[in-house]
Amino acid sequence: MLLTNGDWKNRSALRQGHLDRNAHVRSVVPKERFLEFQAEEGWGPLCRFLGVSEPDMLYPNINAGDWTAKLTQMVCQQILIRKAKKVMPVVGAVLVGVAGLLAWRMK
Repeated sequence: MLLTNGDWKNRSALRQGHLDRNAHVRSVVPKERFLEFQAEEGWGPLCRFLGVSEPDMLYPNINAGDWTAKLTQMVCQQILIRKAKKVMPVVGAVLVGVAGLLAWRMK
């Protein structure tokens, strides 16, 4: 909300808010305490900035393969489950009512 002054659907306002926030951070954080880091750069720049040696492992890459698609599917499933839990009591009540009406009419 802060990035867009409440207009979260406005993509250009969101982009401009993001750029403005980044510019503000660059202007207030001392250069010796600030690292602009891109994950694809790997361990090198990050470890040099922190003054530590690079670990003996590959830099993590959580976007490899179909991880993003699986995460999106999992989130969508959770949303559907939550919505179904809200609707089920109503559907159940209607089905019980219809079953009762059918049973009454068949007598």
